[in-house]
Amino acid sequence: MTRNTFSSSFSSSTQSNGSASTSSKRPLFRMGQTVATPGALALFEEAALSVHTVLARHVCGDWAQMNAEDAQSNRDALQSGARVFSSYTVHGQTVWVITEAINDATGQRDSTCVLLPEEY
Repeated sequence: MTRNTFSSSFSSSTQSNGSASTSSKRPLFRMGQTVATPGALALFEEAALSVHTVLARHVCGDWAQMNAEDAQSNRDALQSGARVFSSYTVHGQTVWVITEAINDATGQRDSTCVLLPEEY
């Protein structure tokens, strides 16, 4: 999979859409290296939006379109160090944000990827 790397520093004033999450205005975990697939970057460019908007929501616990069970899995992952997964709608299309864990026992996270479901 070809990925483009971009800076993970960002600020955002986006708000939660009311989903079941642990929404905070401060980062809840480290994202590691942040990358995005070409399809995701093209979608954000077409929508005239910054990919950082979904990254800010993801890292602050606004997991958007996650059902209650998946949102709980993310809350549990904040404690256990496991993978964190989010889904958002951008310009009418689904975009996923996945933060992978290096070691569940230590809570270290290796990387975060923004991608379209078909690029998984």
